[in-house]
Amino acid sequence: MPGLNVAGGDDLIRRLQNLGDRAPGVLAEGVWRGELKVEREAKRRCPVGVSRPGYTGGRLRNSITAEEPVVEGNRVSGVVGTNVEYAPFVEYGTGRRGDASGVEHPDDYIYGPKPGMDAQPFLRPALDENADKIRRIIAAGIQDAIRREGV
Repeated sequence: MPGLNVAGGDDLIRRLQNLGDRAPGVLAEGVWRGELKVEREAKRRCPVGVSRPGYTGGRLRNSITAEEPVVEGNRVSGVVGTNVEYAPFVEYGTGRRGDASGVEHPDDYIYGPKPGMDAQPFLRPALDENADKIRRIIAAGIQDAIRREGV
C-alpha cells in the first residue's frame, strides 16, 4: 500500500540541517503523532463481524496498531497496520465482487474466480483522510523546533 510522502523546499532542508542531530527526532515525533491519528481513524472505519451468540468481534479492529517510527539517515518512516491474516481480504475484497469494488490494491493481489465479497477499506481511507493533517503536524513540529533553536 503506498504511503504518504512529505517533501520540502531548499529552505526547509537547510533549516532542518541546522537542527543537526535533533532533526530526525523532530520528524519522528511528527510522524508518530500522525500515525496515532491514522490508527484511531482506521479503528473507527474497521468493520466488525455480525453479532451472534458467543461472538464478541473486533479482532481485526483491535489488532490495528501504529509502530514506532524508524529513522534511517534522512528518512523517517512510520507504519500503521495489522498482523491479522484476513485483513487484506477485508481491505481489498475477494473474488469478482472485490475486483469490481475498484479499490487500489497491490499488483500481486489476486482476487480469484469466485463471487467473493466487496472491499471494505479501512486502512487506506484512514491515511488519505488524515494526509493533510499529518503534513500540518509535521510542519508545526519543525517550525516549533526551529523557533526554539533559533535556526
